[in-house]
Amino acid sequence: CVKQAAEAPPDTSKYDPYIPVNGTLKQLSESCLSIPIDKYRVLGDTTVYGIVVGDDRSGNIYKKLFIQDSSGGGMSLILDETYLYGDYPVGRKIYVKLKGLYLYNYKGLPEIVASVDALGKTSGIPSSLIKQYIVKASYPNTITPTEVDPSELFSNPYKYANTLIKLKGMQFDDLSAN
Repeated sequence: CVKQAAEAPPDTSKYDPYIPVNGTLKQLSESCLSIPIDKYRVLGDTTVYGIVVGDDRSGNIYKKLFIQDSSGGGMSLILDETYLYGDYPVGRKIYVKLKGLYLYNYKGLPEIVASVDALGKTSGIPSSLIKQYIVKASYPNTITPTEVDPSELFSNPYKYANTLIKLKGMQFDDLSAN
């Protein structure tokens, strides 16, 4: 037996493949709002990027990621896999290759899904194909929530769909103190 200190693996946290991007999440989100509710369209040869702002670590999100980019747009990615936070934690930059996926208007919220059947039921990207569509990049990235007045949120809620926001002037009663 040779007793040597093992070398640490290389740090790849700052790696970014710099895949060419030809669309924004804001464009996709606005395009989705022009589709009737519970309808869809097939996406073409477009690539977008986003920073993960919502994952399944807390247990409140199931089989989906929320991403947003510098355009101010946000998107929900429906994936047929759990424990996504291991590969795609909040703060991870990802590239999404959209060719062959569907843009679905789920009750006014834009989603990217793998398929839609004749009854309108959607399917997430199968776990075996996720790496074909999603490419991991740098981590961690700073996420700054957009400060929003509640009146702005109620007057134009779709503007902030699938994005991280911070409500100004909001207070909640701590019911656990009673």
